[in-house]
Amino acid sequence: MSRRYFFRCSRNAHVQLTNLFNFAHPAAIAMWNMRWQISGYLSILPNATPKELTERFASGSGISGGSLKKAYIEQDWETQTKTLAKIILTNSISEFEYFTSEIARLTTETKDKKDKISKNLQFPNTRRNKAYNDLGPKLPELHGSFHADSFISNKSSPYNIDNLLKCYRFFKEIRNDISHNGSKSTQSTVDAYNEFRCVSNTVDLGTKEVPDHTPINTLNEDINLSIRGVIGFTDILMRIICTYDVEFSEYPIAVAELQERYPVQIPGIWLRHDTEIKRMKQIAKKLDRDGTLPRATPTEDFASLLREKRIIPSYA
Repeated sequence: MSRRYFFRCSRNAHVQLTNLFNFAHPAAIAMWNMRWQISGYLSILPNATPKELTERFASGSGISGGSLKKAYIEQDWETQTKTLAKIILTNSISEFEYFTSEIARLTTETKDKKDKISKNLQFPNTRRNKAYNDLGPKLPELHGSFHADSFISNKSSPYNIDNLLKCYRFFKEIRNDISHNGSKSTQSTVDAYNEFRCVSNTVDLGTKEVPDHTPINTLNEDINLSIRGVIGFTDILMRIICTYDVEFSEYPIAVAELQERYPVQIPGIWLRHDTEIKRMKQIAKKLDRDGTLPRATPTEDFASLLREKRIIPSYA
């Protein structure tokens, strides 16, 4: 089912994160089954060479087998799943970073200012508020004009957004430690954990469960991740994305999004002299021509804004 996000970058983030897990879940299952297959093979032929293992298990794949014995026998299951969890975490955060950069891109600000907005959307409290101010103010013409579908409205968490961002900061610092510090904790990670641990409960996060994680209280601790933890973290990302999608549908960047969606004035037969109710219904129908926007309930003020921006004809 296609989710009706207002911003295309929100929908793209959803699709990319879904694709990531459509890969990660079967990959984990395949690794688990491969462990049993190689273990069973070696129990019968304990002296099998690396070449024999490759011919038996990698033939036809077009992929070099590498050291299958080392990967599946000498390396334990926990180590393998931690590695996969790191891959999921790194890629999911990259998708979110791209999402915030696309939101910032819709502004008319300079490149440096757009970069600051993108980064500030990844921090709680003061920095998030600064980004909101830089994106604002809200346009009264857009208030109540679009209605998110049930999935997005249920994920949208405006009252928990800063706590969700504290969770994000903790996992992002873990990602930074993995990428830049040999999977050892830094002071930034310790600080991020101290912020997160105060809200790491289902009430403050507004979630059914808290993402599985290992407390980090000191420098140079080993970074530990679980697949369950990064799956829970991805739910946190989706809640932030849905919150921003709903919130910013009333900001000036929403107009920029509509202008990019409809670079040419929406064509068609328009009801020039009919009732306002019928005209608003027709505007809503034409805005939804590709079936991806949230349900619209235009007002006359909203219609005037669309005319001013040349998204619909002046007589619509």
